[in-house]
Amino acid sequence: MELSKHNIIGKLEGSGNYFIVNPLSRQADIITPEIFSQLEQGSWENPEELQAKGYLVDPREEQSRYNREYLDFIDARDDDEIQLFYVPTYSCNFGCSYCYQEEYPHEQVTEHREVIDAFFKYIDEEFRGRRKYLTIFGGEPLLSSQTSQNTISYLIQQAAARSLDVAVVTNGWALEQYIPILKQGSIREIQVTL
Repeated sequence: MELSKHNIIGKLEGSGNYFIVNPLSRQADIITPEIFSQLEQGSWENPEELQAKGYLVDPREEQSRYNREYLDFIDARDDDEIQLFYVPTYSCNFGCSYCYQEEYPHEQVTEHREVIDAFFKYIDEEFRGRRKYLTIFGGEPLLSSQTSQNTISYLIQQAAARSLDVAVVTNGWALEQYIPILKQGSIREIQVTL
């Protein structure tokens, strides 16, 4: 038996503990420094628990499981619902230190009707007959400007014309201004990031 090659192990910030995640076995745990040390040294006191969770495996059995999971994924892929993303801007009215989008340039927000039309033309051609929905993402897609409101309104109208549900990821600052616009479409969810 050996540690799964799918294990992801890391130190928890601000704690002496570690985490272990295995996407193949769909398990996650917080582990003590003692268990982490055992994993590093390859000598474990309780191998049964590690095996039951898929952290400790027979490599041939794990490869077989991976192959089965992959083939199941391939078979189901054509029937799964597709999440399509549209990012109207990487600009944001916040400056959160943890946000990876800080690395993107903060461009002037402009209307992109031609780009939106091309986006939906692509969706119409490439994903015809597939279950799908649209997620509006960014920077901050719901900026407090008329240009942003026009862009989101046009996106919502185009999605509604195709009976596409819409999800929005926003910091929520200007959400109230967008309620009349969002009511024009079929909103699946609004995720407010904190």
